[in-house]
Amino acid sequence: MKRILTIVLIALAVVAPAFANGAGEAPEYVFKATTSHSRSVDSAELLYLDILKETLETETNGRVRVDIYPSEQLGNQTEMVQGVQAGTIEIATPNYAILNSYFPETILPTVPGFLSDATEVNEIMSGPWGQDLHKRMEEATGIKVLSSLSNGFRCFTSNKPLSTVDSIKGQTFRVMQNQISVQMVEALGAHAVPMASGEMYQALQNGIVDGQENPVNNILVDKTYEVQKYMVMDNHMASMCAFIMNAKLYHSLPDDIRQALDNAVAKAEQAAIDAYVVIESEGIKKLQDYGLEIYFPTTEELLAWQAPIMEATESYARETLGDAPVDDFKAVIQEYRASH
Repeated sequence: MKRILTIVLIALAVVAPAFANGAGEAPEYVFKATTSHSRSVDSAELLYLDILKETLETETNGRVRVDIYPSEQLGNQTEMVQGVQAGTIEIATPNYAILNSYFPETILPTVPGFLSDATEVNEIMSGPWGQDLHKRMEEATGIKVLSSLSNGFRCFTSNKPLSTVDSIKGQTFRVMQNQISVQMVEALGAHAVPMASGEMYQALQNGIVDGQENPVNNILVDKTYEVQKYMVMDNHMASMCAFIMNAKLYHSLPDDIRQALDNAVAKAEQAAIDAYVVIESEGIKKLQDYGLEIYFPTTEELLAWQAPIMEATESYARETLGDAPVDDFKAVIQEYRASH
């Protein structure tokens, strides 16, 4: 994976022309871009930001500079979103589910059982339904979604065995700071502890929680395998990364710079999608090599894991949003599947 990321970045550097902005001349715009991911691991989020930086700085002849702050240097994921909304951070890469607290309809693509694979997630979220959702969210919150990309499906890890759905009962799991994740864990008879991702490793290490749930990509990036023994590939929830920007800034940009930004986003988005595929395909073997004991449920066992979660979380979505948005989204999914 690192070889792929290196090749991409070298290629960008080779084709990038020298800036014609003038030696020492200050850029017109400086964008702070932040992520929770570290440079020490393979990260599609950092690849996205690196390509966005290279492309945007090149296409604007240095009129824009992008400064990247990895490892939550500008705050945890919740604070990143707050910063983008306030305009103190220009670009950030939080987990999509954090947007639930800002615009409730963003719950829909994260409801367990609704979306089934990464391609479906990406195409529906970039299609008319996703564009309309994000436009309405932008108008309501001032947060613009540049991209929303699948980074896998969430699975449970623990320091106690996870061989059957009954084995999860009574365990305590760190979950994201949103209500649908709490509902999901409680539906399985386990205990949910909402917690920022930056606090998770220490909580697992100290036994404050038994386990957590994340896609393979994040389990690798966060080095969760260092403090967990067991994992079950139950794929209970679609996971996405949101690439967000302050909407007021985006719309205030001159037309040529905004077009350059859109071009940079398109390049970065495709590179990240490709990187997620590689990370996912190689990640399970890496986790096993690191000593994580992974259980792969049968089709029947998967249903036992997913059915109670789906029932509880769809019920929560209907109570929160009403029937119409849920039914409309399910119709969009059915229409997509019928045409593919």
